[in-house]
Amino acid sequence: MYQQILELFNDQLLNWKLARDNYEALSHAKTRKIGFDGFDIAIQFNQERIRSTCAKKSSLEKSHAACFLCKENLPEEQKGIPFEKDFTILCNPYPVFSKHLTIANNKHIPQSIAGNIPVMLRLSKVLPDFIVFYNGPECGASAPMHLHFQAGPKQEFPLYNDFNVLKNRFGILSDTFLPRFKFVRHSLIKDGLRIFHVFEGNNPDELSAFFDLQYNKGKEPNVNVLLWFEHDHWTICIFERKQHRPSQYYAEGEKQLLISPAAVEMAGLFVIPRLVDFEKISKEDLCDIYEQVNGEQ
Repeated sequence: MYQQILELFNDQLLNWKLARDNYEALSHAKTRKIGFDGFDIAIQFNQERIRSTCAKKSSLEKSHAACFLCKENLPEEQKGIPFEKDFTILCNPYPVFSKHLTIANNKHIPQSIAGNIPVMLRLSKVLPDFIVFYNGPECGASAPMHLHFQAGPKQEFPLYNDFNVLKNRFGILSDTFLPRFKFVRHSLIKDGLRIFHVFEGNNPDELSAFFDLQYNKGKEPNVNVLLWFEHDHWTICIFERKQHRPSQYYAEGEKQLLISPAAVEMAGLFVIPRLVDFEKISKEDLCDIYEQVNGEQ
């Protein structure tokens, strides 16, 4: 199936002008890095992502008619590949990554992590070179009315490239619930900028049950989730959120930074749709933004 997905991507670039133009623009996008204690935060100027950054949950967006992930509303050129019986894998036409996938549910149902970690784990096995990620409806999802995941190449996530450094330098191993979950390793990472939980193991049933025990308590948790599969082993990173957007998003004039952190930003890749913000954002700004959106610990 992986080869099918790569062929889909190549076919879309060949036959869908919008996608081809946007991926070509991305290949020339301005980028820079801001260094922290043993890791980097990457900044990407990407003006086509203005739609996602400024997305609003209006009443209109809750309908099928306005949903850009419903099959009947997809552009004629956009094709997909079925994943299991409930999902379709699509090429994202407004990319952040050199290969950016959206995996949309075939039904128009709200974004929810409840019961969906198993799907993400299975997806990661089908996409061994990718990270699969989820944005909660109050944590950066541009389509909170329609269940979907996204995926991008592992090597394009600063979190993945820096993960061993982050875990070894800042990770605190926890034994919480471990007597009941023999095949799950739980760590908390506080890198001075972000705070996030890491669940690791090779048993998908235990990983799913462990996640559900901590986060599925009858209400959608405010989380961004990223996971990947490697050497018969899954890694799940959970960023708990206390705020969707920082105060800079709502500021006026020179104080405004049009930034709406989601899973990609929590993973160390800040996507900025305005050149003025790309050029002026500083290390101090990043520290302040992360402090505002990080979950309480």
